[in-house]
Amino acid sequence: MKARRFFLCIRTYLRVSICLLLVKGRLGSAGEIELEKKETIPVENPERWQFKPGSPSWLAGVYGDVGVNGDTSHISLGVDTILRHVDFTAAFEGEARKGRFGIENGFLYLGLSDNVGTGGMLSSVDVQVNEYLIDFSLSWRVVDTPRGWLDLLLGTRYTNLYQEIALHRNDDSIEAESARLVDAASDQIRDRLLGILSNGRFRERIRAAVDARLSDDLEILEGRKPVLPIGPLGAAAADRLKARIRSIIEERAAQIASSLRGRARMSEAEVRRRVDASKADLERAISRTLKRTLGSTYSKSNDWFDPYIGFRARYNLSNAFYLTGRGDIGGFGVGSDLTWQVYGALGCQLSKRVFAEAGYRCLFVNYRHDGLIYEVYTRGAQLTLGILF
Repeated sequence: MKARRFFLCIRTYLRVSICLLLVKGRLGSAGEIELEKKETIPVENPERWQFKPGSPSWLAGVYGDVGVNGDTSHISLGVDTILRHVDFTAAFEGEARKGRFGIENGFLYLGLSDNVGTGGMLSSVDVQVNEYLIDFSLSWRVVDTPRGWLDLLLGTRYTNLYQEIALHRNDDSIEAESARLVDAASDQIRDRLLGILSNGRFRERIRAAVDARLSDDLEILEGRKPVLPIGPLGAAAADRLKARIRSIIEERAAQIASSLRGRARMSEAEVRRRVDASKADLERAISRTLKRTLGSTYSKSNDWFDPYIGFRARYNLSNAFYLTGRGDIGGFGVGSDLTWQVYGALGCQLSKRVFAEAGYRCLFVNYRHDGLIYEVYTRGAQLTLGILF
């Protein structure tokens, strides 16, 4: 009996041991399978190059002063005005990064135009502005934590600005306006010849007559109501035109006075007859001068480089949302006297690779060289969509 019990105990022990071994083997296999699954999750390598292209849409207005050769126009054009005159725009920004080192670049082209009908001596005026902004910078990440990072920037921004106004004259209106101007000037010439007006008073009256007749038609040349962010390209031409017409009238008055010199007494009727006889020639001379100026195109092109220093930062609010910002300051007299830029946005990580940002951007430039004054704020909302790979 004892031997039988002994064998039964041995058999039970072996059965239990075999069961435990089988259970342990299955648990071990399951653990290995789970470990293998975890190892297949991809891990980003911070030492490889990463690329981050984006497409920004900057809905900006333009405010400030634009001057050409000493004449200045005040600009205050909202984003709605700018959008109505856009011919073509293109924008791109990108970043390449490896570890703490990064390369950033940006490109913006804006083409604006308008055709202004004046209804006077100018049948219409074509206005055009083209601007390129090319940005390049190197960055170094000085702070890098799971909550965010901070980069220092060293870069340069290239600006190319082209402005043009093309005048289309109305010959019939010019001839009619020349006749009205000569009629207004004839009375002043007659009074001067009769001694009613002094020489200084005569010139003052002629200046007032010319300004009154021509100012409305020359308004766009003088830049008093700019329809685009453009300087008064034709202001100097408008001043020369007025001066030339005043000179023509004064010379004609001097010629009539010379022809009457030596007469003991000049009757008013004789003076009026001489003045009326010269009106046709005076009208032709003024008409030729107006047509020559009002059928011209005026343009100006400037470009410059602005070195700058700055920073860029990001703070993660959650796995999906973050705050980002950028600021830089430069110029230092190399290109512009001063330029600065600020940008702040709320970002959303739409997926592991795709992101979107909604923010506000302001760029200020104070450039005063080569006959151009460009003291302008460009500011407005910016929407950006990009991808990381």
